[in-house]
Amino acid sequence: MTFRALIVEDDPGIVEEVADIVESLGHASDSAPCMHSARQRLEASRYDYILLDLEIPVRAGRNIARIQNGINLLKEIRQRYAMPVVVMTGHGNDGPDQAVDAMRFGATDYIAKPFNRSKRPFDEIIRSVLPAGGAPPTLPPAALRSFEGGDMVFFSGRVELIGETIAESSERGNFWPVLQRLRDKHPDGRFKPARANELARLFKGGRATQNTVSSCIGDLRERITSVLARQGIACGPDNVIVSGGPGYRLREWITVRNGCGDVAGTSGGDIAGTCGDTDVSDVPAPRTDVPASPANVPLSDRQHWVLDQLRQGVRIERARLEKHFEIVSKTAKRDLSDLVGRGLIEFVRTPRPGYYRLVKR
Repeated sequence: MTFRALIVEDDPGIVEEVADIVESLGHASDSAPCMHSARQRLEASRYDYILLDLEIPVRAGRNIARIQNGINLLKEIRQRYAMPVVVMTGHGNDGPDQAVDAMRFGATDYIAKPFNRSKRPFDEIIRSVLPAGGAPPTLPPAALRSFEGGDMVFFSGRVELIGETIAESSERGNFWPVLQRLRDKHPDGRFKPARANELARLFKGGRATQNTVSSCIGDLRERITSVLARQGIACGPDNVIVSGGPGYRLREWITVRNGCGDVAGTSGGDIAGTCGDTDVSDVPAPRTDVPASPANVPLSDRQHWVLDQLRQGVRIERARLEKHFEIVSKTAKRDLSDLVGRGLIEFVRTPRPGYYRLVKR
């Protein structure tokens, strides 16, 4: 029985060089130019070891090659499969640092590029990670059950998918505003698609490009896949967030709920004081002297944006809300008045024209 290797590398010249080394050992090989292709290969075939380049794209020809993509794939492989992984690190002085990270995340061994400058021959490294005696090991993938949908729960500071945290409001990046928007639904209960340019306006700074949005969605999918693998669940990149056509949206088998367990029909998080989650402990109790929405009505994505901006120390005026979401004055006034009525923010009249801030407890 012949050993079979999977070569994950987006440079055709390097793939050919590595394949020649593998063949010289009497082994067979397949190649994958990106994360997506590597997953497909691993699902369809059995391999005895993997030769993994760290700097690869998510999808061939559609994404920028990043070292973090290779790290994420390494983590995923280590969670799902019990086979050796030899990491092919970057050039020059980056090699040792990348190797340390790779070993920390589960690589069996590594070799620096270019291969002809490595302290150890590549074929020697491959032999060292395989079992003695020349017989390929029987290393089936870990027993993972297929993802079949589930609850996505929005708490005031985090989002959980079937009990695992996939985003937090306090972390860097834009997973939080993306998920807040993707939870929006049409009146008939279908998830409302979001175009890339719409999501870009929600990103921190409000100047994201469509490529930035695409990269964010890809990273969010990778996090979901990695997080659910810890529960023994195999979740594909399109099992939670669907793309194409009118934009990005959640799959129909995702049930969006507030942190208190109520089904959430529109965008927004849980309501201060209505859910038992400890994340809302820093939110003041609603005031009763200003009319507000009923307690079972969730906050809108615009209201969550206002609160997020205020937590970051940004001064919010009504005109700022109107400009960011391209809404009329009446809508902005209603959103802000509702937040005041709930006791979450207050209006400061001086200096004119005035501004909103979080209520101090």
